[in-house]
Amino acid sequence: MKIHSLDDAYELGISVIYQELSNIPCLSIVENMYLGCEKRKNGLIDWKEQRICAKKALERVGLSDIDVDTPMEKLGMGQRQLVEIGRAIDRNAKLIIMDEPTAALTETEIDQLFGVVRRLKEKGVGFIYISHRMEEIFEIADKVTVMRDGLSITEYATKDVTMKQLVKDMVGREIDDFYPDR
Repeated sequence: MKIHSLDDAYELGISVIYQELSNIPCLSIVENMYLGCEKRKNGLIDWKEQRICAKKALERVGLSDIDVDTPMEKLGMGQRQLVEIGRAIDRNAKLIIMDEPTAALTETEIDQLFGVVRRLKEKGVGFIYISHRMEEIFEIADKVTVMRDGLSITEYATKDVTMKQLVKDMVGREIDDFYPDR
């Protein structure tokens, strides 16, 4: 099956979480989770069902203490990111693509995010994790692919490669001094 639309991707179990989060701050968690794919009953939005499903999804990402009617603007960036993962889980995502997910997160939020990613990986959810933060790659990834100018340059099992080798592959040459005086 070729992917021509978001619906095609969802049907295949693929969800994308962009660096710039796609939620709408003034809407509630539940409204954001089902925006554009509302659960309906007799032609009307089934708010009760949406709240039940949203609560279950939030529990799976460690946000069980948050009311699903809370406006997104009341959440921290890490919590907003987890809501997006919850939305993907609710849509039965088998593959979640995350673009620079930690760019605006604190260390605590990164730890929470990585914990959720690890738990979901154990349950068979796959991730494509796009990052320039090398230490994160070694902490969270099983495999790493270096891309340059839109082309795949190399692929390694993370345990079989060094940061120095990845940097060499990224820039196309040896880097002798990572931190030159000037």
